[in-house]
Amino acid sequence: MSVALVVGTRPEVVKMAPVIRACREQRVDAFVLHTGQHYDWELDGVFFAQLDLPPPDVRLEIRGGDRDAQLARTRSAVRAVLAERGAHAVVVQGDTNSTLGAALGGRDAGLPVVHVEAGLRCGDLRMAEEHNRRECDAFAALLCAPTELARNNLLAEHAPGRIAVTGNTVVDELQRQLTLPTRHELWDFGLAPRHYLLATVHRRETVESDDTLREVFRGLALTAEHSGLPVVAPLHPRTRERLQQLGIALPERVRPIAPAGYHEFLTLQRHAALVLTDSGGVQ
Repeated sequence: MSVALVVGTRPEVVKMAPVIRACREQRVDAFVLHTGQHYDWELDGVFFAQLDLPPPDVRLEIRGGDRDAQLARTRSAVRAVLAERGAHAVVVQGDTNSTLGAALGGRDAGLPVVHVEAGLRCGDLRMAEEHNRRECDAFAALLCAPTELARNNLLAEHAPGRIAVTGNTVVDELQRQLTLPTRHELWDFGLAPRHYLLATVHRRETVESDDTLREVFRGLALTAEHSGLPVVAPLHPRTRERLQQLGIALPERVRPIAPAGYHEFLTLQRHAALVLTDSGGVQ
């Protein structure tokens, strides 16, 4: 039986890594399908390398575009790959456009869909992610809930026979990484433990609102001023581009750096005095 393991963004690579390794250890006939939602080295390739994973078996080129366009392209392309590879099941993770698009492609192909990290809810239907995870959970054949709270969310919406509480794969991967030798030290960044703040800003709701983005970075500057500590900010390319478009000059205490790899970010997060983020994965 051939199983398609679908990823599309760098958080999904991290969260699917334990599943990919488990399939290999158990000799499950599985292949990794990357939709290409994240597609450059800093946002994607470095994560495969740092997690000691081989490159994806299949890579699509589903890049930019609005949500509807991404969903449609992902759905169609994934359906075609599943037919070509003779897959028997599809495993998706999380709540991105890649997740829902691949799940819909699997359903179109008549295959059972397994949703890892099912049942998370924030209740804010203005967020595309909330729609994506709810829609995916509505038809997935197996719902892998990370916690009892997620299971209870699903019980309120679905038949209990499709739910399994599995724990969270991002925790599995983090625990594995903490047992490995440290590959990056804080002095690589010219920083001292607890003498800096760490900030990430990338959500579409934050970045695409001019007023919100201005206020977020104003807040980072005020936090740096009141704490007396610099803010280190690994900037997503979209965030950096929007700052330039709006002419937002970063104050001296806010230090932008390139997107950090998984190991580098763990080092930064572990030693920060405070973390400021709009990222669910970082939380």
